[in-house]
Amino acid sequence: MKYIYIIVLIFSSNLSNFIFSQKVEFGINTGYSFPNSNAIIGKQEIDINGNQYSISNIIGSFSAGLNYGLTTNLKIHEHVKLCLGFDFLKGNEITLYNYDVNDTILKISGKAIQQRFSPGFMFHFPTKKISFFARTSLVIPLKTETEITESRSSNDISIYQLKKRLDYNFNLGFQYAIGAEVNLNKSLKLSLSMESLLNNMTIKSSKTAEYSQNGIDVLANQTEYTKNTNFHKNLNNFSNNLEYNNFTTSDKAKDELTFDHDFSAFILKFSVIYVLKSKSHD
Repeated sequence: MKYIYIIVLIFSSNLSNFIFSQKVEFGINTGYSFPNSNAIIGKQEIDINGNQYSISNIIGSFSAGLNYGLTTNLKIHEHVKLCLGFDFLKGNEITLYNYDVNDTILKISGKAIQQRFSPGFMFHFPTKKISFFARTSLVIPLKTETEITESRSSNDISIYQLKKRLDYNFNLGFQYAIGAEVNLNKSLKLSLSMESLLNNMTIKSSKTAEYSQNGIDVLANQTEYTKNTNFHKNLNNFSNNLEYNNFTTSDKAKDELTFDHDFSAFILKFSVIYVLKSKSHD
């Protein structure tokens, strides 16, 4: 066993020397993501004149919103860098359902957050002042969560309000980017990039966090079946769902068929990059 420790120690030491003998970059970035799909995410029904109302689809995505994060780049070749990125999405609030007919209003909206780890490679083409690059990365979602808010009122009197939180299964994604860097000095660079993120997330579960009727908290009065839902690829006559199984139990979450939320986006990103001098360049 001691020989294994010695081998690991030698390997770690050589790896550390290799890393610190290369040029390492640390960056902080911010940007905005624009959905790259036109998915139908909901419906709205609006009263026009008391006798007629319009029905239309709602187009949108949970991926629109503010992005910010940290990056580390390790130069492993004159034109190739190993990249590690940590990114955070703070999604905009989007409308999923809007009903406003005969003084009855029902609104459902949602907003998402996502934390991502993105290891990949950058192909770099430097010049004296401006450099161009292309980057490809694997996207590993560390946390994805959507908060759903639902409210209903009639004649301006609240009937109920509730909040649910959606969790997702683990779904890998991919990211591609092109951009340019400007060298301010030997230690500082500015970068502007356009990135394409491809990531569909499958819903795993839904949990009710708040539920009130006429302004009174009634969450504790609800059963596990009415509060929470587990989502699956397939259901059968043994699933905990009254539609398929007459012998469901109220002390377990409801079973439903799962579906996807699209987190794919185009991301316009601005970065400030600090270049750490390597031993070989000191």
